[in-house]
Amino acid sequence: PYANRWSKTMIGYGPEDTHFVVELTYNYGITHYELGNEFLGLTIQSSESLKRAAAANWPIKEQNGQKYIEAPGGYK
Repeated sequence: PYANRWSKTMIGYGPEDTHFVVELTYNYGITHYELGNEFLGLTIQSSESLKRAAAANWPIKEQNGQKYIEAPGGYK
């Protein structure tokens, strides 16, 4: 994928030296990734994300008393 176009977004909740930062990379031209290779999911605690997922008709599942959103590609 590195010979093709790609874009990157950084998401953080404070200064990098004291908080986490997540790097999300999108590879243009890649139409499929193997589900379950190394990426398991991304967890953010937010009641707002559940409201938005419900409004967009995304499946909201419950496991061990916790709710989670399952993306259309099967990621949680």
